[in-house]
Amino acid sequence: SNANVFMSGVYLIVRHNYLLLILGTSCLYEVALTCLDYDMKVVGLAKFQHQAEAASFELSATSTSNMVDNDFTIFMGHYGQLTNFISLL
Repeated sequence: SNANVFMSGVYLIVRHNYLLLILGTSCLYEVALTCLDYDMKVVGLAKFQHQAEAASFELSATSTSNMVDNDFTIFMGHYGQLTNFISLL
């Protein structure tokens, strides 16, 4: 059954120290990657907000917000495409 297969995997991880170290390394990598991804998005959004505020003094707050969202979405799209292309190589 599925529960037995799961428990046998857990038993192997607990029994062998090298598997526990691999699991720990993998978890730490994912946590660090998530933090870096969040940080990149916060910095990128702040940059686009600053550019929109500098470029448009006469626009309403709603238009500035829409412009920031659109520019940031385009940037994230290009970033995702470039990242996927590089990982394909």
